[in-house]
Formats: sequence, C-alpha cells, structure tokens
Amino acid sequence: MKPRSHCRPFTTADAMALVAALAVALGIIKDQWQADIQNGWRSARPIYATALAAARLTGPFLATWTIAFAVIRLREPHPPWRRLRNQPGTVACLGVAGVAAFLLPYAAVRFLIRPSDSYRLIDFFWQCQMSIAPAVIGAWVTLRLGGRWRAEPGWIDPLGMVIGGGWIAIFGILLAMVAILSG
Repeated sequence: MKPRSHCRPFTTADAMALVAALAVALGIIKDQWQADIQNGWRSARPIYATALAAARLTGPFLATWTIAFAVIRLREPHPPWRRLRNQPGTVACLGVAGVAAFLLPYAAVRFLIRPSDSYRLIDFFWQCQMSIAPAVIGAWVTLRLGGRWRAEPGWIDPLGMVIGGGWIAIFGILLAMVAILSG
C-alpha cells in the first residue's frame, strides 16, 4: 500500500496571500467596475451586457489568485516536482502562467509604442481570458489521457482546480454572451 501524502495545514500566511491577491484585484478593477456595470444597465440588453461586464471584471481576481496559488503551492513543505507536475491544480496554474508569459510581452510593446492609448491592465486580463481557458482545458485533458491525474488530498490542489475551473467557467460565459449579443 502506498503511503498517503499529507497536505500541509492552512496557515495564516496562506490566508494573507489570498487576501493580498484579493486586494490587488480590487485595486485593478476599482475604476472600471462601476462604469462597466452602469453602462450594462443602460444598454439595449442590460442583463447580457451586465453579465459580460461581470465576466470581464473577474479576470483580475482569477489572475491574482493564480499567483497566490503559486506562492502557496511552492511554500515548504511541498511535494517533489515529479508529483507536483501531476496535480491538476498546479498544472492549471502553470497553464495560466504560460499564457500570461506569452501575452505579457505583447502588452508591454503595445504600451511602449502607444502610451497614450487607453490600453489598461484590465484590458490585458480581458485578452488573456480568451486564451487561458483553452490552455487549462488542454493541460487537464493531457493529464487525464496520459493517466497522470493525481489530485492531492487536502486543500491546496483543490484550490488550484477551483481557480482553473473559474477560468473555464468565465470562458464559457464569455462565449455564450458573445454568441447571444451578436445573434
């Protein structure tokens, strides 16, 4: 019988990382959320426009929680890398990091070329949302088909799976809203 791996307990430092991520996300959306929601209610289809605005505003929360997850996951003690690479929560957040690393230079160049452009950080998250969910789905399908899906008991890996599921859910909502609004 294999020894069962034990997850480290939830600590104050973990709570602080999650609260800090929440604070950063609130700082990113502070100027945008009210305008997006109010403009949604003034549109011809207020429910759809408001749902689309809400989906747009969730990107910063998911992104900062993804970073917080990485910090929490890599705190000692943690499993060796050969076990971490098979955990769906960790793999989901690595997929997000890969997409962000690919898109961040584009955003930086765009800002440097036209700094007067109203391209904001929230616009970067909006663009990332449409690329991140396919990366998470692809990573999870690869784990499943390869027989490598090894969810860790405890709270850390499920937290990563919830964050990955959040990216996928927002992607689905965005696709549905775009289809409804364009149709």
